[in-house]
Amino acid sequence: MNFISEIVKAVGVDEYSPSPFTFTVVGKNGGYFQNVKKIVDVKRTVIAFRYGSGEIYIYGENLFVSSFSGGDLSVKGKITKIEVK
Repeated sequence: MNFISEIVKAVGVDEYSPSPFTFTVVGKNGGYFQNVKKIVDVKRTVIAFRYGSGEIYIYGENLFVSSFSGGDLSVKGKITKIEVK
């Protein structure tokens, strides 16, 4: 069973429509983002990247990219807001 299927089962959702992006935020200390195509901007207060047909903006304090490989992006720092455009 894959990770997403486990989450869908735990939440009790009957149907799942795949998203062009997936992310997990660990508290306010960082996050893991999948299907990242290109990093657009990196600042201590905002990191922006492209996925498929849109962009995601991560806002916070002391943000930095800890790794980016094969479409997987790991961000560390205090995440306060995520905006999908």
